[in-house]
Amino acid sequence: MSRKNESRPLQSVRDTVLVSAIQRGSIKDGPGLRTVVYLKGCPLRCPWCYNAESLHFQRELRFVPEFCLGISSCGRCLEACPEKTIVAARDRKTILVLRDACRVCPSCSSACPSQALTLVGTYMTAEQIVDEAVLDRAFYATSGGGITLSGGEPLVRPALAAAIVRLAKKRGLHTAIDTCGWFDMDDPEAREALANSDLLLFDLKHMESAKHKACTRMDNARILENLDRIAREFPNLPIWIRTPIVRGFNDSEQEVLALARHAAQYPNVQRHELLPCLDIGEDKYAQFGMARPQFASIGPDPEQLARLQALVAQCRNEMRMDEGGSRG
Repeated sequence: MSRKNESRPLQSVRDTVLVSAIQRGSIKDGPGLRTVVYLKGCPLRCPWCYNAESLHFQRELRFVPEFCLGISSCGRCLEACPEKTIVAARDRKTILVLRDACRVCPSCSSACPSQALTLVGTYMTAEQIVDEAVLDRAFYATSGGGITLSGGEPLVRPALAAAIVRLAKKRGLHTAIDTCGWFDMDDPEAREALANSDLLLFDLKHMESAKHKACTRMDNARILENLDRIAREFPNLPIWIRTPIVRGFNDSEQEVLALARHAAQYPNVQRHELLPCLDIGEDKYAQFGMARPQFASIGPDPEQLARLQALVAQCRNEMRMDEGGSRG
């Protein structure tokens, strides 16, 4: 499958958005139990990203070799593929997907009895997404949870993000948006989505622009500007800053302290979470025909993470005391 235009959202189906997954009962993406909706497509390419299935804006074919029944026992996908882009592997036991020629049609996945081949990416309307979230309303009521839009990057689909948040709000659901921060802040529908949200989860990865670009494909200028504008222009929107701690990228005390000081200057930043990156493993990326990212085993040890968390807490407390003293 060609990915020449992967950085731009496709508008092939009107008023729908591609959803890679819906996760129920999450406790890591906002308060309470959350229904997390993962939208496909992200402008960044963080090599530690666990959501390989949400990186691209297109539907994708996933192949899990461990689930394959084998050519001798099955082989239905070979017969079903109209483009003959499913071929026998050299060992003649399993298959290969010729991804450059694959049209990502449902023929092979529909024929596969073991779900070794699946299509990732379901076109859904805002109404369908909110209807799914409403099914968990009882859990939200007891836990203070709600719906979280994640991805991918939900705010590069501003019209659908705004519609989802608007409908969720009408149905009484707590709404959160999980953003990498790289989106058009002047888009009126992105602003509507922010205005109607109850919480913003904002990724802040590094303060040095060159290092940020080297690792994520984009520099951090737009991200920092968007955070500053959101904090000023939406002062009543609670913000949780989230920083993935990646060994060799941003795990020094100096780097974390720079992030903490920047985040702590905004009154509506309620917390700053440090998230230890885990080993994403090779398999998940290989299932989509992608090479293993540069960063694989990247999590800080518990002692280092605890030191960095204490540093962030100390920084926030000191800045609050300084602000209190200056006001007094």
